[in-house]
Amino acid sequence: MSALPNVLDRLSSRAGITQKDTQILTNFLEKFGYVNITSFRQLAWMTLHWKFCYRLWRFVRPLPTHVVHYEGRLPPASVIPAFSWRQPAALHGFARSCVLLPINRSDYFRGPSRQNLRTRTSAATRLGYTTRPLLNNEIAGVVEAICLARGWHEFRQEIFLKVLSVEVEDACGVATFDTEEVPCAFAIGTRAGDAFALKWAYGTTKGPSRWQCFSGLIEYCYAEGLRTIIEDPGVLIQPSLWVFQDELGFVDVNLKLQRRK
Repeated sequence: MSALPNVLDRLSSRAGITQKDTQILTNFLEKFGYVNITSFRQLAWMTLHWKFCYRLWRFVRPLPTHVVHYEGRLPPASVIPAFSWRQPAALHGFARSCVLLPINRSDYFRGPSRQNLRTRTSAATRLGYTTRPLLNNEIAGVVEAICLARGWHEFRQEIFLKVLSVEVEDACGVATFDTEEVPCAFAIGTRAGDAFALKWAYGTTKGPSRWQCFSGLIEYCYAEGLRTIIEDPGVLIQPSLWVFQDELGFVDVNLKLQRRK
């Protein structure tokens, strides 16, 4: 059963999860990559950190379930990180932060909770920024240009595989450009079925262009018939960003894959 539409207007609940817990989980994923319930090493780690695991279980258990529909073959977890009974050992999809898009586009942008998004997006438009979908052969150049503009000493192509978990040719998304067509923000990821997994969002500044880029991603999802935007789990996001996520409509849910009939 999918999460009810009114979950969009409910603030995410991360009660009991501390910044220390976030760091513990980050260290776990850096060490093991993903959760595998058949791994003796991981079971030993969870036994050692049983207090943390209990707090995490209390956080995950009451979350609503949201269904991601797909057609054809089962999407791999690297594309859509949702739980599937076909791969029960890999516990992907639990406590993901998602935007559950309503049927009507106008319903997403309506209401006081989206006021900041509307205001910042309008400000970017007045400054001459434009946002559009990226072609596959544009993504690498746009990402590299923005990263170097942010002060990176160099940019290596293997970063794409590390961040996206897929080759750059299999990624998609949008980018925002200034009046001289210089890229200044992007939001890219992977898609399967009716979901878009946001893997990387970055910009040259934290100003209005970043907000317009996210609005452009919403427009892209509606144009492509995508109903869910998936982000990292709330427990992997710094508490300082929780308010920002709530303003964009992200809520914590457990994801489930289901073949469309």
